[in-house]
Amino acid sequence: MAGTIGRCCVFNTDEEANINQAVARIRLKERSDPTFLAKYLNSYWGQLGFLKQRHDVSQPNINLAELRQIPIILPLLQQQKNILETIAPMEREARFFDENAAKVRQAVADILPDELGITAATDDIRYFFRSGEEKQSIAFAVPASAVDDRLQYLFFHPRQRALADLQNRFSCTTLAKAVAVPIRRGEQPEYEDDGEIMVLKTVDLKNGFIASDHALRVGRDFFESKPQAHIQRGDVLLASTGYGSMGKVDIYESYEEAMCDGHISILRPIANYDPYFLAYYLRSYLGQLQIEKWFSGSSGQIEIQAGDIGRIILPTPDENGVPLTEQKRIAALITTRLEEARSLEAQAAQKWLEAHEIFEKMLFAS
Repeated sequence: MAGTIGRCCVFNTDEEANINQAVARIRLKERSDPTFLAKYLNSYWGQLGFLKQRHDVSQPNINLAELRQIPIILPLLQQQKNILETIAPMEREARFFDENAAKVRQAVADILPDELGITAATDDIRYFFRSGEEKQSIAFAVPASAVDDRLQYLFFHPRQRALADLQNRFSCTTLAKAVAVPIRRGEQPEYEDDGEIMVLKTVDLKNGFIASDHALRVGRDFFESKPQAHIQRGDVLLASTGYGSMGKVDIYESYEEAMCDGHISILRPIANYDPYFLAYYLRSYLGQLQIEKWFSGSSGQIEIQAGDIGRIILPTPDENGVPLTEQKRIAALITTRLEEARSLEAQAAQKWLEAHEIFEKMLFAS
């Protein structure tokens, strides 16, 4: 009912639970199937009802009186069940593809640490992305001689021992020495409706690809006045601000002229570093661990400064670290598995689309 409007699901467990003030509970009469109604409200036609009734002040919201005004198409109960039975096989296939894609992506997350011989922590709790899972106490121990920078619990979290393992196994350097130009952020754009130069924002980084189809644009004069914000093919882009978005990493693969806004840091690797290896490294446990280590801020207004990004350690690109040929081999392994995951996700999306289309077709035929 607030922020994210209109997402619906069925609570179908016996566990006791509460909802907060941003969620509305709908308890149905016997002539309505809960699964059917949830699918209807999630459909194009149901979402139109939310769109009509919602109002945006500070953040989108909709109240209970407005929810009651949303019209629904409600066939007879047996017709509802027939529709659900018809689309069930497609949804099972979609879930199968989704589950397998998730397994592949989990395997992808382990490739780089495994190839480097580093054991990642078994938990995936990230304390600057609060998830509600942070119920255990945080403890750390460090000798007084090591407290030379920040007295901050994440800075000395036991998981940081993986970085000591990395340094024991490889010759290491810092990210500041792995880039051809100093790490910098983009600039706050002055958008133009008919601008010819694309601007990438944090929302355009999907941590696996760049969604540039709907990117906003600026004029050439503004673009040429901000050379420090320019990006080129092979640049690694790091989302550097914002609760829930900081730490996303993608590679700019296009030859099109473009720039970044001020929430993205631009990393241009030197010739001895493969940009894909660098992106996968920063996206991996080892990279995210260090972004978690060096971020600053609180209350959701978090960021990682260019100088602290430059302090991230990684193996040197030589025989004592990870040579370029080995970087390319590891990157190719990860790329192949990511393509497999994307293929499975595309098949899942197609099956979900087929189920939605048949749902709506039968809805109007009932």
